Amino acid sequence: MTYILKTDLEQLRDPQLLDRQFRAYFDYLETIRSSLSPTAYEFAAAAWHYDHEDHRCPHDGWVEKLEITERATGPRDEVRSIDTNLRLLGAYHDGSLELGYIDVAEYSLAIVAHSPSDRPRIGHGDWLRDEITLTGGSLVRHEIEFSTEASWVIICRDLTWNWRPR
Repeated sequence: MTYILKTDLEQLRDPQLLDRQFRAYFDYLETIRSSLSPTAYEFAAAAWHYDHEDHRCPHDGWVEKLEITERATGPRDEVRSIDTNLRLLGAYHDGSLELGYIDVAEYSLAIVAHSPSDRPRIGHGDWLRDEITLTGGSLVRHEIEFSTEASWVIICRDLTWNWRPR
């Protein structure tokens, strides 16, 4: 179920309805709080996370770097796991939000080019909204939507975050 992602928001022109959607999302976060690590819950439920005036808020941020690392252990390096790190330039350009996804089980990164001329310059666009939920297997699911219709879904064991002022 989604609470605040694009498909829901396009239908909500009434601020009271939008407020109810956010309240439902924060109520949901409270029900999964014990299943999330403290850092994942702190990021998902932080008051600044959806406060567009707070410089840490990811809204309108720009992707600076996405790094996927495949760690190897075992006698032949045969045991593999994936970590992903994202650095997002804050909307006010005075700091970066860094997100770490630990033991990634699944990810999907999609970008939409509406015409061939869009391809070399499209970028991801502005971060519009995101939502943290749990999968049936108690993994963290982070879904992100961008202004260019790009979207990311990352499913992992844990999520960490850090704000770095510039």
